[in-house]
Amino acid sequence: MAAPTIPPIRLGLIGTGLAVEKLHWPALRRLADRYVVTAFTDRSAEQGRRSADYSETGRLHLMVWRHAGRLVPREGRFTGTPWRRPQYRGGVRLDAGVHHIAQIRLLRGDIVRVHAAVHAANSTIDAPSDLALNLVFTGGAIGNYTASYPEIPVPPEPNDMRLYGTEGVLAGSVSERRVTRGNSDATTHTTVFRGIDNGYRAELIDFADAVQFGVRPVGSVAQSVANAMVVQRGLDSAERAAVLALDPVPGAGPVPLWRPRGATGPSTGCQDNASAVRRRSPHKRPAARRSPRCPAGCDVAPVGTRPLDRMREEWSWKRKRTGRGARFSG
Repeated sequence: MAAPTIPPIRLGLIGTGLAVEKLHWPALRRLADRYVVTAFTDRSAEQGRRSADYSETGRLHLMVWRHAGRLVPREGRFTGTPWRRPQYRGGVRLDAGVHHIAQIRLLRGDIVRVHAAVHAANSTIDAPSDLALNLVFTGGAIGNYTASYPEIPVPPEPNDMRLYGTEGVLAGSVSERRVTRGNSDATTHTTVFRGIDNGYRAELIDFADAVQFGVRPVGSVAQSVANAMVVQRGLDSAERAAVLALDPVPGAGPVPLWRPRGATGPSTGCQDNASAVRRRSPHKRPAARRSPRCPAGCDVAPVGTRPLDRMREEWSWKRKRTGRGARFSG
């Protein structure tokens, strides 16, 4: 007997600004089997019409994230929307900061104390352009989140978050995540996750599962409030030049790691792809493996599958074998 078909969720969108147009709508279009958008509404009639690794790294003890990039408000961009202006405390600090804090809390846990300093070095925005925020997490781990949005061009920055654990390091940027574990023989192995949309597809699946299957959603209003409170207390700390404690937000607590229904892994099920891990040995030339794909839809690629990585490996391996440099060969 065939299983009953579950009808898609009929969804109405309240607000149709840039975030919907550029971030959420592309994800919704890829989930046509889960959602049918039936209506739009927006305060602007014109806008409404337009829209018709317990971690693989062990016990984490340090989080470091430096994020820098030029910011000059421009019409039609996120930076140009009026509500990001001075009547909303913090400006870009609150706007971008809540998303960064959400990632930090997801991967590292609740924050119990903050100490911050701010500086204004961008004449085009009505908010501090620079923020240095020291964090103390539940359990005693520490972290630093530093963000700078100057008005002058800056050199390209990696802008990646790094989590240091007792068994390895997780480094995450917009395009990929890398988990590197160390071995007792001083070798390492790295797993690379690519094809990530930074959660837009996953949050829609999370909501659909809550409606259709009755599971508790990971994303909640309480979690959003908790993220905003970290930024606000950071601004308070900067104004008072003091270390400040954060009170728990009712209904928030630690952010559970989301994973697709039916996945067996701790977060996305990707750890089942054992072939995605390549062990680096000083004596053996590693073979590249084909990149598998995890249940969440991201690519899990071993280091060495990209052309530049393969060239570097070829050169490194020849140098170890011959004791001197070697030209790349086809």
